[in-house]
Amino acid sequence: MKKVKVVLWLVIIAFLGLLMYQNKDFFLAKHSLSLSLFSTGYQSLALPSAVYFVAFLLFGWLMAYLSSLADRYKAGKTIKKLQQTIQVQQGSIDAMKKDVDALKSKPAQAIIPEPIETEAAQASSI
Repeated sequence: MKKVKVVLWLVIIAFLGLLMYQNKDFFLAKHSLSLSLFSTGYQSLALPSAVYFVAFLLFGWLMAYLSSLADRYKAGKTIKKLQQTIQVQQGSIDAMKKDVDALKSKPAQAIIPEPIETEAAQASSI
């Protein structure tokens, strides 16, 4: 399975490299971004399109990481709580096993039934 993953990543990287090479005029063309807010406007530096692609890719990755951070924290807290429960229950299981082993090691006592008193009373009255 590891070899398949490596081959898959190599194919993806090769495909992206081919895409970049065949469209290098587009990726190297310089563009600037502009933003108009009511009365003021802002114009960015003219940068190659590839820089914008990489910047927005990293920004998206950072946003996804930050949005999953709270879920990962909750999951870690839940895992710690469950591990503590496992340890407590394992301790109880070990204590019960010791009790069972102690009971098994005692020799079994033969139980001799005693006669019921009512039968003995009836026999004596006859």
